[in-house]
Amino acid sequence: MTAIQSPALITVKVAAPTTYSTVGQNITYTYNVTNSGNVGIAGPINVTDNTTGTKVVTSGNLNPGQSVIGTANYIITQADLNNGSVTNAAFATGTFNGTQVTSNTASTTVTAAQGPALTILKSASPTTYSAVGQNITYNYNVTNSGNVVILGPINVTDNRTGTIHISNNSLAPGQSIIGTTNYTITQTDINNGSVTNAAFVTGKLGSNTITSNNVAATVTAVILPLAPVANFSANVTSGCAPLTVQFTDLSTNATGWNWNFGDGTNSTLQNPMHTYSTAGNYTVNLTVSNANGTNSKLATINVSSPRRKSSK
Repeated sequence: MTAIQSPALITVKVAAPTTYSTVGQNITYTYNVTNSGNVGIAGPINVTDNTTGTKVVTSGNLNPGQSVIGTANYIITQADLNNGSVTNAAFATGTFNGTQVTSNTASTTVTAAQGPALTILKSASPTTYSAVGQNITYNYNVTNSGNVVILGPINVTDNRTGTIHISNNSLAPGQSIIGTTNYTITQTDINNGSVTNAAFVTGKLGSNTITSNNVAATVTAVILPLAPVANFSANVTSGCAPLTVQFTDLSTNATGWNWNFGDGTNSTLQNPMHTYSTAGNYTVNLTVSNANGTNSKLATINVSSPRRKSSK
C-alpha cells in the first residue's frame, strides 16, 4: 500500500500596532507557520516578506500539526504616511524530500492615521499708515504642521489682496515657506481708522484640499493734524535801545514754538517778551511745528541808538 503524502504549510500573519502616525514608528509582524500536511517538513523554515526580507523562523523540522512563530520589524517612513497604508505579503518555505514546500501568501495592511495640516502666520509692515497711496507689505509664513506631505500649489487667499501663489512645490512636515503681497492705502482706509484683513492657505493631499487656520492682521491709521501756519505780531517794531518788544503768536495748528530774536537769543514760549539792548536791525524768525511738519515767518525789528540828552 502506498502512502498519500501531502506536504503543506500554512502562514498566518498579524501586525501590531495596526495603525501608525509618525515617521520612525515600529511595526512588528508576527508569523505563525503551521505544518498543515501529513508529513514532516524539513528545516530551515523561512518566511519571506516583501517588506522585511527573508527570516529564518526555525532551523529544525516541523512535524504535522506543529506550529512555529517568528517575528520581524518594519520602520515607518514618510512615504508610508503619505501613501496612507502599508500592505505587505509573506510566505513560508521548507523542504520535503529535497523539494521546496511553499505556503500560502498571507497579506496584512496597517493604516496611516494621516493628519494633514497647514498653519499660517501673518505680519504687516509698517503697522501704521498716515497717507493715501502708502504701501503695506503683508508677510505670510506657511508651515506644514501635519504628518504628511502637502502637495502644491500652495496658495494664500487674502480678503484684501486676493489669491497669492506661494509655491508649486510640495511642503514636507515641519517645512515652512514665506510669501509676500502688497496693499495700497486708500482714503477710505484713512477715514475708517484701520485696515483689518484675513488670510488662509491651501494645499493638496491627493484630491483633497487642505485649508489652514484663518489669520488676521490690523494696521492702524495715524491721523495727522493740519499743517501748522506761522504768524505773529509785535507791539512795537522800532524804537530806541533798550527796546522791549512783546511778541504775540497768531499761528494756527501749532503745538511748538521756536523764536529766534536775531540777536543770538531764542525762546520756546508761545508769547515771549524780549528786550533789545543795542541798536541794529534784527530779523525775528518764528518756527512753529506739529506732528505734520513745520512752518516759519520772519519780521524785522529796527532798534536805534539812545537819544542823547541836550545840554543846557
